Amino acid sequence: MAAYGFVAGLPLPLSGFTFRYWMSEAGVSLALIGITANISLAYSLKFLWAPVLDNVLPPGPLRRLGRRRGWLAAIQPALGAAAAMLAVSDPANMPALCLALAALVAFLSASQDIAIDAWRIEAYSQPRQGAALAAYIWGYRCALLLATTGVLWAVTPIGWHGALLVVAAVPKLIDLSDLRSDQAYQRDLATDLTRVIDRAGGRSAVLACGRPYVGDLRGPLLAYHLDVEKHRVAFVPRPPGTVFLSRIAADAPVEPVTPPSFTPVTRVRLWQVRIAC
Repeated sequence: MAAYGFVAGLPLPLSGFTFRYWMSEAGVSLALIGITANISLAYSLKFLWAPVLDNVLPPGPLRRLGRRRGWLAAIQPALGAAAAMLAVSDPANMPALCLALAALVAFLSASQDIAIDAWRIEAYSQPRQGAALAAYIWGYRCALLLATTGVLWAVTPIGWHGALLVVAAVPKLIDLSDLRSDQAYQRDLATDLTRVIDRAGGRSAVLACGRPYVGDLRGPLLAYHLDVEKHRVAFVPRPPGTVFLSRIAADAPVEPVTPPSFTPVTRVRLWQVRIAC
């Protein structure tokens, strides 16, 4: 969650404090700089379009990642592109374009916050919510330092365009380490889940056996594939029910821990199903 918090915190100063400082350095009028205060309204008004991200499926093939991760996969490339275009823009000669790009960054950043917050709340079990939120906030605060103090420090050696481009590129640099392989694993996890549900008799058979159970962070994914409300999926198996066992990452342990009363019925690559009807 610290990485998600870091990625979420980076765009905020690009449409706020750092952006206003940049415009001031470029000689933009105080009247135009004052208008930038309205850009931050996107973060206050995001409740207006939050229901859209909550109820509408992500576009195209991104749906197989689940509602939350699918929307994140759609929003983050657009946010990175908007931040990069803002970084190479010219506030002195094209202030209106800069304002529009900053507003777009704020809108996409607020939308990203919606998806990350919803995913965090739904994915972690209640005892782990506090730790997940703490990690998120630590990452968020570190990102704010980088996108404010870090940018102002870097302006002298590499200029405004270079400093802002570094901030726009940081999320992609993080993705280049371990996240790409993790994303590939998560896609396989989603694909195999569809197959293992079919092998277990389909949605009706699974739900007829009792409550579905799965490991932490996979509740929304299972709820989506079973087409049930997220609260129907639990994390601590108790009979009667159907348990879907898997690893959240390739090197993670198999979860959830299942009582011996549950009997294995089928397996498809990354998933195993046990039942106690």
